[in-house]
Amino acid sequence: MPPVIQLIDDIHAFRFGAIKHVHVVYNLPLSVQVGVRPTHWMFAEAPNLVLELGIHPLSLICRLVGRVRAASTVVSGEVIIGNGVRFFKTWASSMVCERGTAQLLLSTDAEFTETSAHVIGQDSVAYLDFRRNTFRRSGSTPFVRFDNLADGWRGARALFSQSLRNAWSTGRGMLGSRIVHSTQVQSVQNSLSDFYGAVRCKRSPLIGAAQGTTAVEACEFVVNSAMSFLAQNGRSA
Repeated sequence: MPPVIQLIDDIHAFRFGAIKHVHVVYNLPLSVQVGVRPTHWMFAEAPNLVLELGIHPLSLICRLVGRVRAASTVVSGEVIIGNGVRFFKTWASSMVCERGTAQLLLSTDAEFTETSAHVIGQDSVAYLDFRRNTFRRSGSTPFVRFDNLADGWRGARALFSQSLRNAWSTGRGMLGSRIVHSTQVQSVQNSLSDFYGAVRCKRSPLIGAAQGTTAVEACEFVVNSAMSFLAQNGRSA
């Protein structure tokens, strides 16, 4: 997604130093689908929600701080859906990874969509808002006594500029002068473009089998630790 590309560009430009911690929120209003479409694979078993939706934020976590080494997960919002499966609306996981720590909140019980990431580095922090397609980096400035004011001005200007660009793009799409693409569609297109570009140039794609395997392993860590949580509390799934 565009905010992730901006983040990675800034990391490569040495504006962050080492990434220490990543916190990703995927708070989605899927309660209606849970009741109406229980035949979807995502609702066939309790862990499938993590493999269907959680793999997206987990892939970002793995990209930034490496493979998951350990996870501690709690689940809540238990319901029995139409196909008789026990479904947990909220998954909250804390992870130790190769190069740092991470947290994930995955929820389908939202009234308001919130998909975002907070990335903490040695020299800067970043706020990625996937719903609004914006990116903001906050770090020290040369203005020691007015550091917060300078940082606030820089952040506000960046957010306004990005929001204006997004509104312009949407407006052009409504008028038919361009195709309106969601950031999720842009993400898929960018990934496909890089893959086929790698095939043409005979190089390894940025996102390949190794990265995919790492993301699935992260899902398994989250699921297994959630099952341990349920077992410790006298419930099984």
